[in-house]
Amino acid sequence: MFKVSDPSEAKGNTITAREILDKSSQQIEEGLKTEPQVQGQLIHVMGRTYEGLGLHARAQTLFERALDIQQQAVGPENPATLKTMRELGWTLTEIGRHSEAEKLLRQALEIQRRRLGPKHLDTLATMNALGWTLTREGRFAEAEVLLANTLDFDRHVLGPEDPETLRVMGNLAINASEEGHLAQAENLQRQVLEIQRRVLGSEHPSVLVSMNNLAGTLTDEGRYSEAETLYRELHELQSRILGPNHTATLMTTRNLGVTLEYEGKFAEAEKSYRTALAGQRAVLGNEHRNTLACMTDLGILLREEGRFRESEVFLRQVFETDRHVLGAENPDTLDTMANLGATLRQESRYAESEKLLRENVEISSKALGPKNPTTLEALSNLAATLRSQGKCVEAEKLYRECVEAQNELVGQQNPATLEATDGLGVTLSCEKRFSEAELLFRDAIESATKMGQRAMIANVWYGFATAALLAGHRQDALQYLRQAVENGYSAEYVHSDLDMIPLRSDPRFQSVMAEAKKRNAPARKAE
Repeated sequence: MFKVSDPSEAKGNTITAREILDKSSQQIEEGLKTEPQVQGQLIHVMGRTYEGLGLHARAQTLFERALDIQQQAVGPENPATLKTMRELGWTLTEIGRHSEAEKLLRQALEIQRRRLGPKHLDTLATMNALGWTLTREGRFAEAEVLLANTLDFDRHVLGPEDPETLRVMGNLAINASEEGHLAQAENLQRQVLEIQRRVLGSEHPSVLVSMNNLAGTLTDEGRYSEAETLYRELHELQSRILGPNHTATLMTTRNLGVTLEYEGKFAEAEKSYRTALAGQRAVLGNEHRNTLACMTDLGILLREEGRFRESEVFLRQVFETDRHVLGAENPDTLDTMANLGATLRQESRYAESEKLLRENVEISSKALGPKNPTTLEALSNLAATLRSQGKCVEAEKLYRECVEAQNELVGQQNPATLEATDGLGVTLSCEKRFSEAELLFRDAIESATKMGQRAMIANVWYGFATAALLAGHRQDALQYLRQAVENGYSAEYVHSDLDMIPLRSDPRFQSVMAEAKKRNAPARKAE
């Protein structure tokens, strides 16, 4: 690695870190064939390096090669072999191959518990990795039990302030957030941040990661002003400590854009997205997952602004790249596919949207399972397109499947469940069953109020307003819309919503929109 950086070797060419890594991994593969134990160990290290750079496909190849060598050289139950199994499992999770990752991690964990004991550091690290995989699979209750047990062991074995203990707390917080337990997530994240600042100092990289996670939870809670302030503080620290073009700094630029979008500050959000995207393209390239995710965010924003054609161009480009780079069954690819279908729906290209979203549901169901969060989001999107075409009977059936599955998966008081309930209520109104829809919405409002999450309350009131308008109850629709605005719903989202076209010329509607713009702390419309 040093030799390839030597000017006499480089012969005037600029050698990048990536080129050094690529050449070194090739030399390890070719030059250590007679020393398989060392070779396996070094290939494992190279895999971790690529994983750290976010180059998951290359990391996967190296971990698989290291695992093959180690199983032959030192045996399938050697601690080094089991560590590589864990790293490979983590990488498979990151590229969306959750079932393969879970199988591998459970296999490693069973051996580690038997050979090393339930409180060995390697065992605990694998428990954490498996818990994270279960979170990504949407199996939040199982993940919570496993991560909570891991945290108890880590506190006992390593102490409450050890970095590994805090890492598990962070994963437990993310799992709680995904379950909709945002207060619990925030509490855990504040504990982690307080300990890290005290033990590591306010500018340690781990502190910066925790600040980002907390700001994300504040955004999910609808506390946009607090989230924006925290993201701006984080961005200043990262720009100074890591540099403005570091991947973490660019991620914060993108996350700030998300929060600004939720606030209805579309022009500022677009500026943040485009700044992040330019940096990611320069640093990571056009095909990196972070670059593609930022393009997706920008495509969604353009849709919300009513710039449907621009949105479609962005999302099609991301979708084609995702399929090429990540594969058709990757969750990121499927999410982009769903967003493209939603944009086509907003363009009133219903047949194209329906065809794409049916394919989306089929692939998601087979690859991830019928009750995976990505699959349920695809199902909800398809139901929305069917409802827009007047195919209300089938739309109702799909929404009921979503509500039932989300209730089982995350419970009634969860944003995903309430979004599906919203869609069901609007569909019932289209079927002239507004009395049934009204009961659903009032129950949903009660659930959202119990959770105390402003964004959820605003979204449910907005769905209620949409249902009332479609049922012909214009006065009620205006009343419910006002409730949505008072809880922070954005005028920008209302103006881009085709369902609200009948109200646009009504002076009372214009008055409500003026109030919404003044408040300027809106919630994002549910897909």
